[in-house]
Amino acid sequence: MSKYKGIGFDYGGVIAGNPGSVFVEAVSQFLGVTKEDFNKTYFKYNQLFNNGKIDIYNLYELIIADLGVSASVDEVIEFGKNFKSDYINEDVVDLIKKLRVNYKIGLLSNNTIENANAIKATGINRLFDAFIISEEIGFSKPSQEAFDIFFKALDTLPKETIFIDDSMQSLSKAEEIGYEPVLFESFEKLTNDLEKLGIKI
Repeated sequence: MSKYKGIGFDYGGVIAGNPGSVFVEAVSQFLGVTKEDFNKTYFKYNQLFNNGKIDIYNLYELIIADLGVSASVDEVIEFGKNFKSDYINEDVVDLIKKLRVNYKIGLLSNNTIENANAIKATGINRLFDAFIISEEIGFSKPSQEAFDIFFKALDTLPKETIFIDDSMQSLSKAEEIGYEPVLFESFEKLTNDLEKLGIKI
């Protein structure tokens, strides 16, 4: 019998759209900077956006200024809109439905209330026993506070919980907090990783 009682999912890059690594590679090329430099700068300001302190325009304004690139904010936002698809990864949704038979399933997303309402409009929120959005709680991954709220809502202990995310940054405090991290890179790898952890699919 698996020691895990709960499985958490990120939204963007796991349930919907491309994994973040794919977007980072493309936008870094677009801006003419390294992936490392973009990631470092993006995560420097991203929590302000995810917690509702700044909007998307302010976010990229800060990133562009920090990187010292010539692209305009509007150009970067437009690039992001054209690149990052909101399509639903149906394989992941089907997996969630199967996992709910044996496990508590939750969502913890670094996202805005506006985007949370759009997600709820699709009905996807009904797949989860806990549905936590960073702007609603005022904390975002990888913070201890965000995960504490998530575990309480899911009613599991960290050591009983797997969390799936497409961002290494979001999973960076997993050992410290005590949950089992799974980096999402593809659906096939995800199912293999879960099976290795003894998860019944």
